[in-house]
Amino acid sequence: MRHRLRPAPVLIAAALAGCGTASSRSGDIDADDLPELALVEELRIGSLEDPELGFSSIGGVAVDAGGRTYVLERQEREIRVYDRDGTRVGTIGGPGSGPGEFESPTSFGLLADTVWVSDSRLGRMTLFTSAGEVVSTIMPSAGATFESPGGVRVTVRPSRIRADGLLEGSGGRITVPNGGPPQGDLLLPRFVFDRSGAVIDTIAIDTIRNPFSTSVERIEVGAIRISKTPPPSDEPYPVTTADGGIRIERPHAPTGDESVFTVTRTGLAGDTVYHRAFRYAPRPYDDALIDSMAARRAQPYEERAGADFDALKAAIREAYVLPPFQAPVTLVRLGADESLWIRREEATGAHRWIVLRPDGSPRGQLEFPRRDVIAWSSGDQLWMIERDEYDVQWLVRYRIRGG
Repeated sequence: MRHRLRPAPVLIAAALAGCGTASSRSGDIDADDLPELALVEELRIGSLEDPELGFSSIGGVAVDAGGRTYVLERQEREIRVYDRDGTRVGTIGGPGSGPGEFESPTSFGLLADTVWVSDSRLGRMTLFTSAGEVVSTIMPSAGATFESPGGVRVTVRPSRIRADGLLEGSGGRITVPNGGPPQGDLLLPRFVFDRSGAVIDTIAIDTIRNPFSTSVERIEVGAIRISKTPPPSDEPYPVTTADGGIRIERPHAPTGDESVFTVTRTGLAGDTVYHRAFRYAPRPYDDALIDSMAARRAQPYEERAGADFDALKAAIREAYVLPPFQAPVTLVRLGADESLWIRREEATGAHRWIVLRPDGSPRGQLEFPRRDVIAWSSGDQLWMIERDEYDVQWLVRYRIRGG
C-alpha cells in the first residue's frame, strides 16, 4: 500500500442564486488549518504491455451499488466492467454504428441498474443492462436553439440522463452571425429535455467570456506559434447538482492580508441549502511557480524539430499577465454522494484539495500529484486516474482515512 506524502475546461459563472464574498470574521472556517486526510491504496488496474488490461484514454468512471466499476475507454469505444477485486468481468458496447455500438462516446452513467452512454457523433443515447444487453436507444431531436446577445445562436443537445430519467444538456454548438464577431459575454443555457428531446425546463444560464470578441494574441519563437495564455480567472465557479447548484466566490486577494472565499449551495428554487466561508492566507505567484507554469505550457513543443525550448519558455513567461496573488480555488469536483472536492491554488508538483461532506461541513484536506485526476468518489472511496513515467494511464482505488 502506498501513502501519499505532503509536499512543500475557461471558467464559467452560472446564474445561480447565492451570497457574495464574505469578509473575514471569527465564524469563518480556516481553510489552511483543516485536518489532514490520508489516501491508502487498495487496488490498481492497468498494464504497460497488455491492451486488454491497460488503458489508453479513460473517459469516465462509475460504481454501482454492488461494487462493480464501469470504465469508459474512449479510444477502444467500449465500457469495461470490473468486480470489487479489479477482475474484468464484462464489456459493454464496442466500435461501430450498429445497435449497442459507439462512434464517439462522450459521457456515460448509471440509472439504477441501467448503464447509459451518450454518443455525440451518432446523436443518440443507448441504455444497457449491467450485462451489456441493449435495453433501448433514445434518439432525441436535433436539440434546442438559444439566442445569446449579439445574435450568437447556441444549439443544445441532450448529453446525459438524470436520476429522474429526464435528459439534460448544456453548452452546445455555437453559430456566429455573418455580421462579424459579437461583443459582450455569451450566455449558454442548461436545458432539461423529455425522452423525445423537447425542452421542459431551463435549470441555469451560464455566462462565459466571449472568445470571439477580441483577436487572439500569439507568441512566435522560430517556427512555433502559440496563443498567449489569458490572465487567470477569479470569476465565480459554478457546479450543477441534481437539485440545484453550488457557487464558489473566489476573488483574487488585493493584498497579502487574510482573505475569504465562500461556498454556497442552492436548491432549484434558489433557496440556500448551505453557505460556508473559508478564510485563508493569499499565495503569490512566485518565480518558481511561474517557471513551472511556463514549462508546462511549452512542454508539448519540446520534441519538435528546430524548436528552441528554452527560448519558448522564456517568451511564454514574459507574456504572462498575472495578479499579485492567486485565486484561492482553481478547480471543483462533485462526488457521487455530492461531497465537494475543492482544489486550492496552483503548485509546482502537487495540488492541495479541501473535501466537504454532502452537508457542506469540511471533512479535511489532502494533497496528491498534479497529474492525478479524480475519476469518482463517494464516502471513503476514491478512484483516481494516474499516469506513470511512461505516460501510461492507471486506474487506482484509494480508501480515504481521517475526517
